[in-house]
Amino acid sequence: MKLIFKIIKILKINKIMFYLNWVAKYYSYGHMLSVMKRGVLILSGGIDSSTLLFYLLKEGYKIHALTFNYGQRHAKEIEYATKIAEYAKKFGE
Repeated sequence: MKLIFKIIKILKINKIMFYLNWVAKYYSYGHMLSVMKRGVLILSGGIDSSTLLFYLLKEGYKIHALTFNYGQRHAKEIEYATKIAEYAKKFGE
C-alpha cells in the first residue's frame, strides 16, 4: 500500500513539473526588457501562483517569492513552492 502512495506522489510531481516546464517555455520567449521591474509574490505551490510567477518573469520582473508555514496539515505546499522557485530561478536571471 505504501508503494502505491509513493507511485501516486511521483506521478503528481511529474505532472506538475511537466506543466511548469510548458509554462516556463511559453513565457520565456520575449524576455528581453531593458527596464528591470521588481515584485513580491506569495507562492503557495499551486497552479495559480506558479503561473503568475512565470508570467511576471516573462514580463521582466525580478520576483521575490515568499511562502509561509502557517501550521497547515500538509508540508507538501511548502515543498512544491520551494521546487517551483528553484525551477523558476533560471528563467528570472
